[in-house]
Amino acid sequence: MTSEKAGGKVENGAWYALVESATEGFAAYQKLRAEGFSVRIAPAPRGVQACCGMSIVFGDEAEVERARKYAAKEALAVTEFVRVESAPDPRRDRFC
Repeated sequence: MTSEKAGGKVENGAWYALVESATEGFAAYQKLRAEGFSVRIAPAPRGVQACCGMSIVFGDEAEVERARKYAAKEALAVTEFVRVESAPDPRRDRFC
């Protein structure tokens, strides 16, 4: 499994925002949704280091760069944006 930071190109994968804690992750998720981002909460993918095991998955790859800027501006508790190849079936690991 490989990953790239925001701005890279990887085929057949999904973008994940890794968060510091579940509490801060839910707060970031709510702010992103309120701002109109297509996101959902899911477990962090295997092989990706995440403090709390939670991540925010982006439904639209084109939103990632805008989300990265928004997260920095709003000081959201996002530690990293990563793209993971061969992302799981979108019907699995869906909690929100």
